[in-house]
Amino acid sequence: MGFFKRWLKHQSQIFFWTYLPIILTFIFGYILDVYFPAVSQGFILLFYLATLGLAYRIWH
Repeated sequence: MGFFKRWLKHQSQIFFWTYLPIILTFIFGYILDVYFPAVSQGFILLFYLATLGLAYRIWH
């Protein structure tokens, strides 16, 4: 049972730090593209880099 708990914790960390920023970037990008199409690419890049930076800072 201990192995399963460690594995589940590891998988949840991978999901939280890998897939969640990607999902948030797609949602943020879609909203920006709909409402602010002229500036959306730059802000999506900044949002993604800020999310990656925050995830790296918290993880390490």
